[in-house]
Amino acid sequence: MSDDPIETLKGRFDVYKEIGRGSQARTFLGLDRESGERVAIKELSLENAADWKAVELFEREARALRGLDHPAIPRHIDDFHIDAESGVRFFLIQEFIEGEDLKSAGLAGTFSDQDARRFVEEMLDVLCYLQDLSPPVVHRDIKPSNIVRRPDGRLTLVDFGAVQTMAANTVGGSTIVGTSGYMPPEQLLGHATPASDLYALAATTVQLLTNREPSELAVHRMQLQFRDHVSLSPQLADWLDQMLAPSTEARFKHGREALASLRAAGSTDLQLEPEPRTSMVPLAASIGMGLCTTITVAITGWVVLVEPLTYSRFATAGSPMSSSSMIICVSVMVSLAVMLVFKATNRQG
Repeated sequence: MSDDPIETLKGRFDVYKEIGRGSQARTFLGLDRESGERVAIKELSLENAADWKAVELFEREARALRGLDHPAIPRHIDDFHIDAESGVRFFLIQEFIEGEDLKSAGLAGTFSDQDARRFVEEMLDVLCYLQDLSPPVVHRDIKPSNIVRRPDGRLTLVDFGAVQTMAANTVGGSTIVGTSGYMPPEQLLGHATPASDLYALAATTVQLLTNREPSELAVHRMQLQFRDHVSLSPQLADWLDQMLAPSTEARFKHGREALASLRAAGSTDLQLEPEPRTSMVPLAASIGMGLCTTITVAITGWVVLVEPLTYSRFATAGSPMSSSSMIICVSVMVSLAVMLVFKATNRQG
């Protein structure tokens, strides 16, 4: 980076331009002097925080990211706070993910059935990892703008600002955090579970398929109605319906269960055409025609070149047709018959 940094934090992290801004926090592009790598620097200033809950969520995000290690999740590097004249400043340093989020990339409305399957499978791998942790981790804000596509096409789940860890003796927290249209009913009541992320992933998939925000689609008995706006296989549409079930009991309980069901549905979608059967009749006819033609040419050549020299010595006027000539006629007729059989069998094949 050629420009001078805005400031340097802890003598290690150079802060450069702002690359993102939320309601209370800002994100900057930075440079880690120790590693020489670019980093994402997220800052929450106490003077800009609406309340202490914002600080709690910021610190919760930092704690959760410390324990995460997955290639599709930004790597945690450091987190700290600095006392300033304007108030306490909280910082979270993460791996910088180069790419474009799916909302900005303009991919909505371009997804095909297979695109949706590949997308869901890749994201379910991340959710399976989060749900297998002890305690499980719930992102609570999965949506197109929080999924970044890297230059090589890989996807990364970002912005864990709404993250929640599930204690063993609880079913959810009391804070309502998320984005309208992507939150299932239980999350709206402040009780997010791992199944809530499955709902949000399905809602994200619907948005990418339809180019419509889920909040813009009709709802019947709390079930999102998307089928009229997509062209999908019945199996994938049914799978999305189950992911979007308003009741957690009707939804998949774990990402692994959802992934197994998706793959099973994919196998039934494949319409395999039977391999063409090779008929022996055309093959035999072709070989027979070739043999007859070869014999005919050979005998004809013998008759034209050799027979005049020999047969003329012995034949007399009015003599019957020579045996060679008869063979030629028979061979020609057999060849013609074989050709007719070959054409007829080809029409049937």
